[in-house]
Amino acid sequence: MQITDCPWELANLDCRVAEVHSLYNEELDEAKLRELEDNYDYIVVKVEAGSMRQSMLLSQLGYHLAETQLAIQKAKKDWTWEQDAFAKKMMPLLSAERIESESELEDLFSKISSNMFTTDRIYLDPQFGPEYSVRRYKNWMRTEWTKGSLLYKHFFRGKYVGFSLCKSVGDDLKCLLAGVFEEYQNIGLGFWVPLIPEIIGTIPYKLYSTQISSNNIAVYRLYTWQTFQISRFEYVFVKHIHH
Repeated sequence: MQITDCPWELANLDCRVAEVHSLYNEELDEAKLRELEDNYDYIVVKVEAGSMRQSMLLSQLGYHLAETQLAIQKAKKDWTWEQDAFAKKMMPLLSAERIESESELEDLFSKISSNMFTTDRIYLDPQFGPEYSVRRYKNWMRTEWTKGSLLYKHFFRGKYVGFSLCKSVGDDLKCLLAGVFEEYQNIGLGFWVPLIPEIIGTIPYKLYSTQISSNNIAVYRLYTWQTFQISRFEYVFVKHIHH
């Protein structure tokens, strides 16, 4: 059972946060969990799918299942968008530009509205909600951009419709976050999300990976369309502690 103190979440969520990771069928330390409740306001516990004993114990201790996180991936050699007539037609209409300046970053932030991330567990949590969700994502994006992660504007027919945040790690390209601006949602523009590495086109990679939430069935369908493989499931349990 690995415990991580998350001091950065104090600025994001106005509370002290701890995150616990547990491997498949690893025994959860109930005494340690109760000790965490004395020092934190919000605890997140991630356990591997199928860990029934862990899941039942967490329920008994007052934790709630917030989502299942799916880790998915696809090797460059297995890329098949060229074989999809729709993707082949749309790719020439898509483009991306890397965000290089503070002014571009602020311009992006001005386009991110409070109801943009409606499937985010923070957004859906009645004790947090939309404003906390957006604040948390913006802070995360700024931190990653400052560290050199790849933040892109995405365009469709020349219109600025969304963004993606990626990190290049060796031969792997990891998509940390992507989003379609609220005014362009629900009209089919999310199809570009699984095509991010091909749209960017300038980063050498062998494996493209990301994580998606079971709360976001639309994005799951998009990645299924592009035949991504699921490499891991994790159940995410949360508990608010009222001192």
